[in-house]
Amino acid sequence: MMELWYSLLAFLPFEWARPEGMLFMKHALLAVILIMPVLGVAGTAVVNHRMAFFSDALGHGAFTGVAIGALVGLAHPQTSSLIFALIFAMLVTFVQHRSGMSRDTVIGALASFCVAAGIFLATWGGRSISRLANFLVGDLLSVAPMDLGIALAVFFGFFLVWVFLYNRLLLLGVSSSLSISRGHSPVWIEVVFAGLLAVIVTFSLQWLGLLTVNACLVLPAATARFFAKDARSHVWWSCCLALVAGVAGVLMSWYAGAVAGASIVMVLALGFFLTILLRRR
Repeated sequence: MMELWYSLLAFLPFEWARPEGMLFMKHALLAVILIMPVLGVAGTAVVNHRMAFFSDALGHGAFTGVAIGALVGLAHPQTSSLIFALIFAMLVTFVQHRSGMSRDTVIGALASFCVAAGIFLATWGGRSISRLANFLVGDLLSVAPMDLGIALAVFFGFFLVWVFLYNRLLLLGVSSSLSISRGHSPVWIEVVFAGLLAVIVTFSLQWLGLLTVNACLVLPAATARFFAKDARSHVWWSCCLALVAGVAGVLMSWYAGAVAGASIVMVLALGFFLTILLRRR
């Protein structure tokens, strides 16, 4: 399959697309084609349910898991980061419903703890936090073929869950009472979606970085609102905008010599602000 991808790229008029080398760039491009539509689609629910703060806090929870994994000597700290992000997502949902406090208050309290715990553990014993810098800014050019296989599984797994979850999320966004009257459990819907977000954010963290992954969730969906006429078109617009920005960002990072995750966000932010300036009042 990878040989087919390399052959298709050979038709592009770019130096890095030639058959003889620069596989890291070819892998990075395929990675954004797989992961950015997922972020774009998931971002529509994040924006509609006003969960931008929550998705950002998930990254902090995942970073704490990375710090724990590095501290105990795990070869792949992504495993511990996923576990901790899932715990964080479940904990936020549980504490919110148990305490009756607003979501942003609960997230603020738990995210503050996660940030402090992550930095504390990362610097335990006088260690330098620079060894975890890749998880802060991302390293899309380090994508390996095995990572692409996992990305493909995440891609299909996400959309299978999304087909089951989408109507329930949409109904819950309209009215929790209406959702209950249809026999749905708002708590379980939120738990499942929170867990799904935890998986997506954790997986994207190593490529896009803690500092930029939330923007890749929020900006496509926020921009798509200006073009969408209904909920379905909002999802399609967000998916397409995320994909285009991902490809453009990777190309920009190559020619500018900049970090890919930040370049993608720059493209997304430019599109967002241009849309605001040029749209009809």
